[in-house]
Amino acid sequence: MKLKYYFLLFILATFVTGKTGFTSDNWVLIPGKKITPFLNDNSNGSSNSKEVEVKSFKIAKYATSNLDFNNFIKNNSKWMKKNILKLFADDNYLQHWQGLNFGQLEKHPENDYPVVNVSWFAANAFCSDQGGRLPTTLEWELAADSENQTSIKIIMDWYAKTSNVMIPTISELRPNELGVFGINGVIWEWVEDFNSVMITTDSRNNPDNKVTGLFCGGGSLNAKDSSNYAAFMRFAFRNSLDGRYTNGLLGFRCAKDI
Repeated sequence: MKLKYYFLLFILATFVTGKTGFTSDNWVLIPGKKITPFLNDNSNGSSNSKEVEVKSFKIAKYATSNLDFNNFIKNNSKWMKKNILKLFADDNYLQHWQGLNFGQLEKHPENDYPVVNVSWFAANAFCSDQGGRLPTTLEWELAADSENQTSIKIIMDWYAKTSNVMIPTISELRPNELGVFGINGVIWEWVEDFNSVMITTDSRNNPDNKVTGLFCGGGSLNAKDSSNYAAFMRFAFRNSLDGRYTNGLLGFRCAKDI
């Protein structure tokens, strides 16, 4: 029921989205490959890990910035804080923009920071407007090079920081080995299928895939690597989300098919 609910709201959201388009080529090609998902569905009693093929795709080199999102809502006024429907965002939507109007934001230092306090619906609408979409969980994990020990260290160091550490500007970010900037240890990022914890295939190729379990302490039995605390935290956070939810450390980047 939860998946059907978000699908219906997504259809409604598409009717309030216009078109702007990216003005710069900031896409990184991520070669497809077969991977073993961090969490596996062993509901059939099997303990065997299942490899899943992720097709090649492109992902935004940088997280979406305040300026990017500002330009989007200037042309799509229904996504402005004062206009957005309660169905699509909670009361904290874009709260970090308080006191800034469009003209000020375009010249303000905040414009180079990743946009946060954005709901899944708003993020999805932005990406659709750019001719893309949000990445799936498997795509995001692949682009983040999430099993690389360097990536894990960056994430663990980020977890250890206090909550009042400033988010860096986009121009300060460094790329991972795939050329994707700031995907680890900067902000949390929305994925297309955030409300599916255990998946056995790329959700875009299998829209009927069902959620087969919930994240809990016993979930480590289904994990590819029960010692990967960074991944457990990431999957637990995703499972806690609601499509309307916003957070001061939750932003997004777009992906697209090739």
